[in-house]
Amino acid sequence: MIFMRTPFVRFSFGFLAVGIGIAGSASAADLSSRPVKAPTAVAEVAPNWVTSLNTEVQYYSWTGTLGTPVLANQAPYGAPASGSQVYIPTAVSLTGMMGTDLKLELTARSGYVWGQQKTPGEAGTASSATDTQLSTTVTYSGLNGLQPYFSLLMNLPTGSSALFGASRYARMDPDLVGISSYGEGFNIGPTVGVNIPINSELLASISGGYTSRGNFNKESVFDPFFTTDRITPGDDATVTLSLGYASGAVSLQGSGSFTTTTPSLNNGVAQYKAGDRELLTLGGSYAWSDQWKSSMNAFWSHSDSISTASGGVFVLEPANSTSNVFRINSDTTYVFTNGSSLGPTASYLYRDRNGYDPTTFSFIPAKTRWSAGVQGGYVVASNFTLSGKVEHVWTRENDNPDKAIGGFVFPGTGAPLISSDGWALSLGGTVRF
Repeated sequence: MIFMRTPFVRFSFGFLAVGIGIAGSASAADLSSRPVKAPTAVAEVAPNWVTSLNTEVQYYSWTGTLGTPVLANQAPYGAPASGSQVYIPTAVSLTGMMGTDLKLELTARSGYVWGQQKTPGEAGTASSATDTQLSTTVTYSGLNGLQPYFSLLMNLPTGSSALFGASRYARMDPDLVGISSYGEGFNIGPTVGVNIPINSELLASISGGYTSRGNFNKESVFDPFFTTDRITPGDDATVTLSLGYASGAVSLQGSGSFTTTTPSLNNGVAQYKAGDRELLTLGGSYAWSDQWKSSMNAFWSHSDSISTASGGVFVLEPANSTSNVFRINSDTTYVFTNGSSLGPTASYLYRDRNGYDPTTFSFIPAKTRWSAGVQGGYVVASNFTLSGKVEHVWTRENDNPDKAIGGFVFPGTGAPLISSDGWALSLGGTVRF
């Protein structure tokens, strides 16, 4: 789910959408980690066809007391840790009406990523195209009071799922960089849902989807220089309920989803089963005047403990890996007479314990995270917008003692208090024609 991939900073330039569900991204794992966003009502879309091109350059740089991920007995404690990443996502979309009652939305997303970690014992560099996502949504508005829709999202493995040798260290904590996975397999996820316009101000949506995640190769844990493991990730089934309200200066949105996952295999052998996951989102905005607008959205997610295979039977891990994540984002924007905008932005995240990310097969450390910065947009023409954002981010992870199971303590499995600080810069643009 999205909470497992909460980025250090993720920017969407040219427009800001605080809507039902979670905004999409160009990362490979998003196909299985996010509920599908319910499309807006057909009546809200102009009947002509609109093409949109969005691209941006994101730069992340961080320093800390330990590397990421923390590797026991490898990265020396106390050594300076640092890393950086350049991520360039690009998306092209086409939206329009096929007749009077059928709306079609087509989107293609891909990108490029370069990452480097300089932490002693974990130094490595990698660069790759990202996986490519293709999505289509068809919505029918010919029924009175109901708007059924069908969505299909595919992940094409154009990225690098296996990073050999030291390059594997370029996978960094997703709370510190924009993208943590360089690629996975061919995934396909159909979703069926229905929009229910209750009145002119209130829209409800309910949907169900299933994501089939394909095999891919990843560098072997035992020989990460020359050998790969064949990974068969678990499939996801998700049910989502959403509500949206808009009246005058007020806009409110909310959604809830439940996801369950099938077991994952490594080289054909059952390895683990990720716990069920729940996600709640609440968002809203208020226009104080024609120039001033404030927005806020909050996310709460819960992930049950994972189960590992033992003698052909899945049993809960002895260590509690149940994770809760809370995040809140806020911004206030001043809009100039030509449509350009500028304003502050801030966010807060709290993860109560290490949470397992089934899309990257790794634990994301428990931590507290704050960010503060400035974002803005410049209207070059009626169909061309440039936007930028700069943020400073602080993260703090509490110390973790060495793990103890059945009274036996495993030396080197814990970690001291870890702190990291970083910057994120981004510049992008959107063209519509």
